[in-house]
Amino acid sequence: MVQHAVQRLFAQAGFTRKFLEGDSGVNQIAQAGKRLRRLARQQQWKRQQSLIRTLENRPDLLREAPLTDEDHEFIAQYINQRLEESQFKEE
Repeated sequence: MVQHAVQRLFAQAGFTRKFLEGDSGVNQIAQAGKRLRRLARQQQWKRQQSLIRTLENRPDLLREAPLTDEDHEFIAQYINQRLEESQFKEE
C-alpha cells in the first residue's frame, strides 16, 4: 500500500515535465506570470492612490489604520516629495 502511494507520487512528477515541454506550455506560464505581475502593480497603484487620498482628506484615519511597512515607506516618500516641491516653489 505505501509502495503504491510512493509510486504514484513519482509518477505525477513527470506530469509537470510534459506540461513544460514545447513552446505552448512555457508561453502559457510566462503569460500567466506577466498577467499576475500586472495585476499586482495595479493593486499596488490603487493602494497608493487610496493612501494619498486618505492622507490629504482624512489624515487622522491613518493613525489607527493597519498599515504595512511598505505603506509607511510610501507615505514617507510622498510627504518628502511634497515638501521638496513646496520648497522649490518658494524659491
